[in-house]
Amino acid sequence: MAIILTIFTLLTMSFHSVMDNRDLEESSILDDSNSSIDYFVSKNSNDWSSSVSAANPVVLTSVESSNNNEVIVAGIMSGSTTMSLGSQSITSSQNIEPWIAKGDANGNWQWIQKVTVTGTSSFAEVDIADISVAPNGDIFATGRFYESISFGSISLTSTGYFDTWVAKLSSNGQWVWAEALRGNGDYDGTLVTSIDWIQSTSITTDSNNAVTIGGFFLGNTDAGNSGDGINGNQLDLNDAEIFVAKYSNSGFSEWIDDARGQGFQVVNSMVADNSNNVWISTTFEVSMTFGSVTANAGINEVPIGLAKISSSGIWQSAYATSGSGNSLVTGIDVDSQNNLYMSGSFSGSVTIGTQLNSAGEDDAFVASMSSNGAWQWAKSVGGSSYDTGSAVQYDEATGYTILGLSSQSSLSFGSQSFSTRGFNDSVVVTFNSNGNEVALFDAGSSTNDQLSDIALMPNGALLVAGNYNSTIDFGSSNAPSQSTSVLVPYIWLTTTIAVLDADSDGVADEDDNCPNTPNPGQENTDLDSEGDACDSDDDNDGITDNFPDNCPRNSQTGWTSTRDFNNPSNSTDWDNDGCKDNHPEDNDDDNDGILDVNDNCPRTSYNPPRPTWISDSITDMDGDGCRDSDEDLNDDGDAFDDSFDDCPTYYGTSTQGEQGCADSDGDTWSDDTDTCPLQFGNSSANGKIGCLDNDGDGWANVDDAFDFEPSQWLDSDGDGFGDNQEGVNADDCIDTSGDSIFDRQGCYDYDEDGYSDPDNFWDSGNGADAFPQNPLQWSDFDGDGLGDNWGNSTWLDRPENWPGEYVESINLNEQDACPFQAGSSNQQG
Repeated sequence: MAIILTIFTLLTMSFHSVMDNRDLEESSILDDSNSSIDYFVSKNSNDWSSSVSAANPVVLTSVESSNNNEVIVAGIMSGSTTMSLGSQSITSSQNIEPWIAKGDANGNWQWIQKVTVTGTSSFAEVDIADISVAPNGDIFATGRFYESISFGSISLTSTGYFDTWVAKLSSNGQWVWAEALRGNGDYDGTLVTSIDWIQSTSITTDSNNAVTIGGFFLGNTDAGNSGDGINGNQLDLNDAEIFVAKYSNSGFSEWIDDARGQGFQVVNSMVADNSNNVWISTTFEVSMTFGSVTANAGINEVPIGLAKISSSGIWQSAYATSGSGNSLVTGIDVDSQNNLYMSGSFSGSVTIGTQLNSAGEDDAFVASMSSNGAWQWAKSVGGSSYDTGSAVQYDEATGYTILGLSSQSSLSFGSQSFSTRGFNDSVVVTFNSNGNEVALFDAGSSTNDQLSDIALMPNGALLVAGNYNSTIDFGSSNAPSQSTSVLVPYIWLTTTIAVLDADSDGVADEDDNCPNTPNPGQENTDLDSEGDACDSDDDNDGITDNFPDNCPRNSQTGWTSTRDFNNPSNSTDWDNDGCKDNHPEDNDDDNDGILDVNDNCPRTSYNPPRPTWISDSITDMDGDGCRDSDEDLNDDGDAFDDSFDDCPTYYGTSTQGEQGCADSDGDTWSDDTDTCPLQFGNSSANGKIGCLDNDGDGWANVDDAFDFEPSQWLDSDGDGFGDNQEGVNADDCIDTSGDSIFDRQGCYDYDEDGYSDPDNFWDSGNGADAFPQNPLQWSDFDGDGLGDNWGNSTWLDRPENWPGEYVESINLNEQDACPFQAGSSNQQG
């Protein structure tokens, strides 16, 4: 049976939070504190607290309330221990045993009952998972057991490794009936052939006073068959599946159904809605099938699964969260519209409609979901240490959702804050219908305490129950502190949440500066008796909020809005908008759409009560904040006043052709007069204005025959010599193309020796070619028909002043030996 002890240990770790002594972190926050609102702390004299007294540890697991405002609590106590609540007490056998107690609304305890272990082996045991109180006051409880147990005169005996018990107590503490769900029991005292195990973990009751329980099963059980639970002689919980079973008020088994998936599944919490359907929560891997409905997990995710089963045992719907972290629902409640409210814990991140990210280790969360599976809101609560959500309640009267958690962190929002007194303390956080935090309450001890459960009473009071050691105080109420030397339960009733709040803004009427108008943040700009939400002039500047005042709140106070039309600069609020001029709250004093820092006319005139002119591209072309029609002398904002601007409605820089007009190429010529408006240029001749003119002679390159010679621009005959007789390389024969260069430039030179051919105006006497068809001769100084150039190399000693020059290839018969004396001898001159 050693494997039973191992299984028990695993389950204890799985279903109950471990109160460990981790070091507390110094700083942490209540998630989404920016959406929080300040609340009140009410020291109500009706608050009370109770503590179990015992010599050995006693643990509380559940608290419930009846419709008569009675208190029902349950848990387990050590073996051979007497526990007392008020005047009531009970003693356990040598085994750990469950107990259930009931008291009235004032904390007067009426009775304590227990489940007794009657088995004789050392492995005989019983525990309690949860309790539920039916509308008629009947009390139902469930748990697991091994061997034999008794409920007064009613006995149950197990057949499996662990079996499930469910039992009913009357409102006066008498056992009425007890039933069991069992495993087949494939253990012969020596050999384990399968783990036949069925265990309940949660319970709920419906409007018909019927009870439904849920849990998990392994092996062959009354709930069905789920593997053998063994893998290599080791316990394998991956074979476990969940079950849900319903009993009538008289203990008749109405139905039992299961849901299956991969990995280990268990019902973590459950609740019956107003249609007597039952919602359950679980976790699963990959996918999980609820009858004909399937929920799927993301890759490598272990999401929360939520499923609804009808009052007749038919699965109706199933939903799953997502996220990389581990998450668990620990409590579910339902409102009159069948919306769900959940508490739980998670690490890493989880998406519950909204992605929640842990602030450190585990964080608590609270969430709301509609009956059709639509997430309405979700919030996390936690800091850098461990914060565990334990239970949730919905208050129909206020619309508040109440979360109970255990925290090792320090939490704060608005004016409310919490710091741990020891290793772990109990915290209650209230949320409004939008999921915003409203109030925070706490209880704590100097060592270690933990909140187990909460319950809302019909009278509006809240029951908070858990376990503590040393001394615990209930700082946010008048409930007295409690002390103990061993781990025992505390029960705390507080009425703080039932304070009058006429406008439902989360602020008590007695503390509310707008008691009939929601003003959750209690904003009060002018610090008078009325909050901004109900104050007609929030900043008391003389401009009523609905005038409207464009700066009604969180702005300047202690000033009066004024306008001086004779001297506008003396005004405190020129545009009458309620925002103070010459102050950061009004950066556009005349409300023309141009900020003051860019406005050349910051107080444009207007007809009261308020300016209506807005700067735009039509009425303020240059956007300088000065109205073109009456106050702007330079409408287009260029360098030319309108009276001197040829283009007064168009910004321009031109100074030639037209002034103040567009000059696209920046050459100072206006585009309308610029022959080349997109090309920078300085041409001005031949009808080409503002075109490229490389040599600056006024002629555009496109017309200039000599782009880089400023003294020439025309070449009529196209011979490369300019027409301008005053310029460089002037053409002596403008209308005749020629290449002569010596006697004349640009004239016809038939033999291309550089000397022009003679004509009627220029003969050889003027320097024209005396031999126009002989490229080797051009001069005949004595006119005898023989050229002055010579080719006889022996003549090189001729006087230098003689005409002609040596030409090596010249015809010797054409050379003139006597260039100064005409002759016709055949002796070569």
